[in-house]
Amino acid sequence: MLVIPAIDLKGGAVVRLHQGRPEQETRYAQDPISVACEWKDQGASWLHVIDLDGAFSGRPRHLEVLKGLVAVFGGSIQFGGGLRSADAIEAVLEIGVERAILGSVALTNPKLVQDAVAKHKEKIAVAIDVREGKVYTAGWQEESGDSPLDAVQRLKSAGIARIIYTDIQQDGTMRGPNVEATKQIAIDSGLKVIASGGVSTLDDIRRLKHLQELGVEGVIVGKALYEKRFTLTEAIQAARG
Repeated sequence: MLVIPAIDLKGGAVVRLHQGRPEQETRYAQDPISVACEWKDQGASWLHVIDLDGAFSGRPRHLEVLKGLVAVFGGSIQFGGGLRSADAIEAVLEIGVERAILGSVALTNPKLVQDAVAKHKEKIAVAIDVREGKVYTAGWQEESGDSPLDAVQRLKSAGIARIIYTDIQQDGTMRGPNVEATKQIAIDSGLKVIASGGVSTLDDIRRLKHLQELGVEGVIVGKALYEKRFTLTEAIQAARG
């Protein structure tokens, strides 16, 4: 199972939010490039980058930073935050990222998703962000009214093969991931799933690894790495079993 370190960008810096709340921000580094180099040195094969300013505003705000990350890390980057038009999707893929993550637009503009998947295949993934059984959009600020299952069924119809599943209530809390909900979405959807939110120990990673046969192919880790609960190298070893 892949362990994917997260870099969340806000105002050009690397930050983490508690349960996605902009007012509960912790700033960890001013230079995202140096952080990416550290993760690469520790063995990361993928990088998860979210443009928080883009998510809140509706269009990407950190494309120049993204160019720098691609230059030092290579193309194995998945990027999301404000990708709500065909032009925005094309822009990040042209920079060289391997995977564009769609959020709100995946639920509000199915034709855009269908067209993007038809053109770019598995370079398109969708973030399913859930709080108390409902999918949230617009940088986790608005409830969509959809259940996770309703959302993934529509995404499958559009041709999506992979989702990033986040339990918002766990994200940034260091309370452990919602393993049962992740397991259920993998079973119900039949899609490839990357888990996110709440990982705080190596045992959390080992528990998620048991879901690999169900389609959970990776886990995103953020705050636990920045708070030095364990190293990325240790996390990768735990995921290998």
